[in-house]
Amino acid sequence: MNREERPVTTPYRELLISEMSQTFELFYQQFLASSRQRWNAIASIDSEINASQRNIERCREELRRRELPLTATDLLPRSPDEVGRDEDWLRYRRESNRRWHFERAREKLSQAIDAMELLIRRREQACQDLEQELDDWRERARQLVNLYRLRINTYWDGVLRTHVDGRHLAPMLGQAEVPLPTWALQPVAPVRAIAAIGDGDDSNDLPPSGDD
Repeated sequence: MNREERPVTTPYRELLISEMSQTFELFYQQFLASSRQRWNAIASIDSEINASQRNIERCREELRRRELPLTATDLLPRSPDEVGRDEDWLRYRRESNRRWHFERAREKLSQAIDAMELLIRRREQACQDLEQELDDWRERARQLVNLYRLRINTYWDGVLRTHVDGRHLAPMLGQAEVPLPTWALQPVAPVRAIAAIGDGDDSNDLPPSGDD
C-alpha cells in the first residue's frame, strides 16, 4: 500500500472506535442474557402445553370409555340388593351411573381444553414480549451507532478546522462509516408463527351431553 492509500486516522479516533466496539460487546451480552430469559420462559410454557396436550388426550379417552353402551355384563347384579331386580331396573341404575360419569368426564375435558387455551394465550403474549424486547435492543444499537458516528465526525471536523493541512485532509476523510453489528441487522424472529402449538387440534369439539 503506498502513502496515498493508507487510511487517515488518529489515536483518538481509534480510541473512539475501540470504545464503541467494547460498548457493542456489552450490549450484545446484555441482549443475549435478556433474550435467553424470555426464550427459557417460552420453553417452560411449551413444556406445560405438551403436558396439557397429554392431559386432554387422557380426558378424551376417559370420555370415549364413558360413552360406550351398556353390555350384558353391565346388567348383571353387582351387590346383594340388586339380586332379584328386573333388567329394566338394573338398566336404569346403570344408565344413571354411566351418565353421571360421562358428565364428569365431559366437564374434565372442557376444563383441560380451557387450560390449554390459556397456556397458548400466555405463550403468544410471551412471544410478543420477546419480539418487542429484541426490537428494542436493535433500536439501542442503532442509536449507539448514530452517537459514535456523530462523535467521530465531530472530532474530525475539529481536526480539519485546526490542522495546518486540513484542506488537503478533508477529501481523504469523508464521513465516518460506523456499521451496525451483525446481530442488530438480523430481523426479529417470527416467534409468534410457532405459538399455536395446539393448532389443528379439534379439542373444542366436545361431544354432546350424555342426556342426548
